[in-house]
Amino acid sequence: MQSTLEKLRAEIEANGVVEEFKNGKQEFTRETPALKSYNLTVSRYSTLYKQLTDLLPDGEPEQGDEFDEFIKGA
Repeated sequence: MQSTLEKLRAEIEANGVVEEFKNGKQEFTRETPALKSYNLTVSRYSTLYKQLTDLLPDGEPEQGDEFDEFIKGA
């Protein structure tokens, strides 16, 4: 997701956030597809980030757990 966001951001910075759109006789200004994709991806990324952080245990991390002991012994 991070890579996708970086690519979309670069495209938005290079081409702007709006474009002239023509469909038959209709002509109007609209937000770019890259901006729509960026906004959707940011929303999903934020939701995923919140879900992952909610899985972390509450409180301070324990000091000297088994993993730390394993690393010290290596």
